[in-house]
Amino acid sequence: MSVPSPSRLLGRVLCPICLQWIHWRKAQRVEVDVETQQHRPFRPRGADETREAFAERRLGAQRACTLMRDGMATTHYLPDRYGDYGDPIVIGLVGHRAAGKTLLLAAMVEALRNNLELADLGLRVERLDEGIEHNYMTRFVEPFCHRREQLPLTQISPIAFSYVAKVYSAHARRDFAVAFFDVAGEQLRRRRSGDRFLDTSFLSAVNALIFVVDPEKALPTVLGEPATVYGDPAFNAVMDRLVEVRGESGTQFLPIPAAVVVAKSDLLAPRRTEVARWLSRDDTRALHTVAQESEEVYEFLATNGAERFLPPVNRVSDVSLHFASAAGVAPVDGHFPAEGFGPKRVLRPLLSLFAMTGVLDRSMLGEQEVLVR
Repeated sequence: MSVPSPSRLLGRVLCPICLQWIHWRKAQRVEVDVETQQHRPFRPRGADETREAFAERRLGAQRACTLMRDGMATTHYLPDRYGDYGDPIVIGLVGHRAAGKTLLLAAMVEALRNNLELADLGLRVERLDEGIEHNYMTRFVEPFCHRREQLPLTQISPIAFSYVAKVYSAHARRDFAVAFFDVAGEQLRRRRSGDRFLDTSFLSAVNALIFVVDPEKALPTVLGEPATVYGDPAFNAVMDRLVEVRGESGTQFLPIPAAVVVAKSDLLAPRRTEVARWLSRDDTRALHTVAQESEEVYEFLATNGAERFLPPVNRVSDVSLHFASAAGVAPVDGHFPAEGFGPKRVLRPLLSLFAMTGVLDRSMLGEQEVLVR
């Protein structure tokens, strides 16, 4: 039986950008002019407007959220249906600017929208916001996944949704709004200041995390380039912030599930058979192997000088670890070669998080504890 969350019963939604609770039905609904990008009041459904046409128009509508700070009002906007389905799943990607977060998310989104195997898991994925969908596909998915172009590094910019989708779960028997935030690691290390370029308050609203490990920083000796490993400052900055705002007394673990992903694992596969073995597996739906993969990834990192990238494993309540590659090959002069190009295991971390957050059946992971902390 699906039990509504307290916030859903109260009709409130937490804005992930400013952390205000919004009375969703009372929030001003606006629509965006595609030509001028200006906001105007949303027109109610007309007498002759079909239900399908109205639903399509809502995909271009947004809800206004106004924040008062230091005597000044600033307004930002959330997808019109963001708060229609109970507490959203808000996923933050963590890692430095060159860790591979942007490519990983682009490949993940492309697979999320097009992988037919998701239906076998009882998942159906649809658009949640037309503007965000069009922007993300145009700027990230199409250049990378379809034209094999290298994408620019994550820029320091105002906090905004990177991507959103509506996911129906046969297991939970309801829809979920799923939102992704891909923010530059350097920005995550800054403290709240009131400037939208610096404010990372959204971390207080996340309920799932993806930590992206860059093998060029974490495992230089495996790649034949001896160097000192310092860890990723973004990892510690995020964990420290979350301990402050989400920590619970009586436990050292944060009540937030996480997936730790060794991105660019195609760089490691030619040198280590254990990495090559996992990358070659076609087991997107076989989540019962997540525990085994997590143990092997943990051992691989711990025994190859990457201990400083493991704090998330010891500080969150639920965690899985994965080998993955967004491209399958390294770029050459800004483009990825056609031979060998293609994502490898990019959905596994997300599906693991879905199992940890109730979108999928937790028992699919095969173990009560994904990884013993």
